Amino acid sequence: MRRAAWAVALAAMTLVGCGGAASTNAPATAGATVPATSTPTAAPTPAASLAAGTIGFRVVNATAGPVDVFVRTQNLVTASLAKAALAVGDVSNELFPPDPGEVVVLPAGTGDPTCVVTCSFVAEASINSGEGNHRILIARGADSTEYWAYPNAASLGVASNALRPADAAKSLVIIEAAGVADGTFGLRVSWAGGNGCVDALDAAGLMLGGTNVLAYAMDPAGGALSFYAGSDTSCSQPPVAGPFTVAAAPVGSRTFVIAWGATGAVRAAILPLP
Repeated sequence: MRRAAWAVALAAMTLVGCGGAASTNAPATAGATVPATSTPTAAPTPAASLAAGTIGFRVVNATAGPVDVFVRTQNLVTASLAKAALAVGDVSNELFPPDPGEVVVLPAGTGDPTCVVTCSFVAEASINSGEGNHRILIARGADSTEYWAYPNAASLGVASNALRPADAAKSLVIIEAAGVADGTFGLRVSWAGGNGCVDALDAAGLMLGGTNVLAYAMDPAGGALSFYAGSDTSCSQPPVAGPFTVAAAPVGSRTFVIAWGATGAVRAAILPLP
């Protein structure tokens, strides 16, 4: 069974909501300082005998245990282990499956990475074509999602998988909180030292959570962000999660924050986008 999440029209949303040498991101819990990963490069990560293709995937392990990540061919399936025992909360280096090919994720030490029918994958990437050359696959079982760092122009504003482009005048932080248990009915965002909640750049009134993946302006010097319940319109009550520290990033750059978990145990992976 394919687990890759496909395009969801933003118009239907409600308020409910990477190179071979890049370092992995440490898991974060509420109140923790989160170092950003190093920016992925274009160099492929070799995987046994399979030739590296042109499209890179980074895998975020948002499950409850370690996972194995495989790259594989598309038709007469041959698979190769690309990252063994990726720990909970960690992010893989950028992995390049063959062209055409894909990435599949299984619980560590189990399963068949060459499976094509009724498979028990934790996550499976989309077929390796279109939608840009840098992607992020969030592994969390049935709700696994793939995001496109450089989507086709026609997908912008239409597909929820398509991440907002960089803004030459701003440093952006893009936040995905679909896995935050308390975010079903929407989350608000605030920066430490700020004055209440901050609005997303996408549209007035939108809240974080569910299928809403939103972008916010960030001080290029970095900062600490927290999530608040949707009912807390002033972001003055105890936060649902955070603070999470986002490293300095220059104007014109984007940082992707992926959060998941329940109140008191929310983790966050923070990835500078290439």
